[in-house]
Amino acid sequence: MERKPQVLVAYATGTGSTKGVAERIAATLTEQGHPAHARCVTEQPDPADYDVVILGSAVNGAAWLPDAVGYTRTHQGSLAQRPLWLFSVGLRGTQRGPITKVFARQQARAELPGVTGSLRPRGYRFFAGVMDEASTSRLSRLVWKGLGGRFGDFRDWAAIDAWARDIAESLAAARR
Repeated sequence: MERKPQVLVAYATGTGSTKGVAERIAATLTEQGHPAHARCVTEQPDPADYDVVILGSAVNGAAWLPDAVGYTRTHQGSLAQRPLWLFSVGLRGTQRGPITKVFARQQARAELPGVTGSLRPRGYRFFAGVMDEASTSRLSRLVWKGLGGRFGDFRDWAAIDAWARDIAESLAAARR
């Protein structure tokens, strides 16, 4: 029996939203017949132990988290030698009004912030995340609402599942 490629879904998270996305991608890939493991980059999972890597980060201040950027630098050689997909999770889509355009410009600049270098990802997606009112200070809540921000879980699970299925199909096609 042919060995199925092992997939690493590595992620950097600030409040847990990106972890949830990574776990969902791993579960969908596993359901599609591609064993996948979601691991935080702070655990330093070695990409060389996997055949395929999907790497994602929360976006904070229009940039990937330092742990994610550091991970790409530490493992650049291994990441460049295997199929790689990237994703970001941020607040785009959680605002209304004039702040929407500001966030859209910031998020677009953050989409692949200095992590590609010699890496040649096969795909990239941006997903909206979670803005949790309960974990936000009163002043931050007032500012956020005043700027047109909304609170809630904005992750589009159907879009996340579809992207993971597209990756699974790509992997299956490569094996044929």
